[in-house]
Amino acid sequence: MGLNNNSIAVIIGAMLISPLMGSILAMAYGAISNDLKHTRNHAVGFGMQILISVITSTIYFLLSPHLFDLIYNKMKERVKTNFDLKKTLLNAGKDALSAGKKSVQIPGLIAETLSGLSKGRTKVNIELIGFDEPLKKTGIYENFDLNEGIRMDIDHYFIEKGNGEPLILLHGNGEDCGYFQGQIDEFSKLYHVYAIDTRGHGKTPRGDKPFTIRQFADDLLWFMDEHQIEKTHLLGFSDGGNIALIFAIQYPDRVNRLILNGANLDPKGVKRSTQLPIEIGYKIAKKFAGKSDSAKLNAEMLGLMVNDPNVDPEELVKIKAKTLVIAGTKDMIKEEHTRLIASSIPDSDLVFLNGNHFIANKHPEEFNRAVFQFLRS
Repeated sequence: MGLNNNSIAVIIGAMLISPLMGSILAMAYGAISNDLKHTRNHAVGFGMQILISVITSTIYFLLSPHLFDLIYNKMKERVKTNFDLKKTLLNAGKDALSAGKKSVQIPGLIAETLSGLSKGRTKVNIELIGFDEPLKKTGIYENFDLNEGIRMDIDHYFIEKGNGEPLILLHGNGEDCGYFQGQIDEFSKLYHVYAIDTRGHGKTPRGDKPFTIRQFADDLLWFMDEHQIEKTHLLGFSDGGNIALIFAIQYPDRVNRLILNGANLDPKGVKRSTQLPIEIGYKIAKKFAGKSDSAKLNAEMLGLMVNDPNVDPEELVKIKAKTLVIAGTKDMIKEEHTRLIASSIPDSDLVFLNGNHFIANKHPEEFNRAVFQFLRS
């Protein structure tokens, strides 16, 4: 037999009032009989009874799906008129996506709020916190589309061309997607190419989030979700290679084949003759960052090469994609470091082409040939 609102109110009322009335009567008896010790003990007991009653009622409330339904509906009504709460709940879903989570434990109220506003494409499984079994009976577990109000703080500028399997191109530090002028037209003959300006580069705004390689990897995840790219070939050059590396570690199921051109695991992988001027420039720019916007920008850009990406070689075993590690014979990345990357990835090929760090831009025909051969193998 189900409980209605009146019977629930009677149950809660009885649970709260019964023990309290007992303590009140006991104190009254002590006062009448002039038994101060009796009265004092029951005064203390009165306070304890209040605490116990509240705890007992709370536990009963949480364990009862019927009660949960009632309060849930009331809360849902309040949410519809409470923008601040909505914003908080939406941010919870956004943070979950930024962290790359497919599933996140948040209250069912959030699921209802988000699903009611849903327009987007990204799927997130919502689970309830608390006493799972009773709450499951409320039927609030669901998959929903995050609505377009949950957005990244930036919109990527990108060049899109071609048809076929997706192929995303990621440029290096301080550059933009124009770096791949020798690749976009060629690759688009067989692939659906996306050449992206990363956060704070080219025509993509800086935004408010951290300016780090790992944030750029999370940005890429958002870009793929926004454009309904479930899985992609991923080609990254220099810092773009570092972004691709982090992305393939964190989201291995989203990468088809991986091409790392001139990537490095940490600053020690860069030849000292190149790294030392970068470190000096970074210290100078950082010193004046508070007084100049351009110095702040330079400090952030150089900071990517001083502080990132710091990947342990042992993490590379998480990469599932077949990988091409490619570099120039006179690259700014140490040859032994490039070989370390290739040997640490379970399924990888290693290719050195005549040239320096910028082989894709300076020698596009040789570079494109090596990439095509890898993608078709």
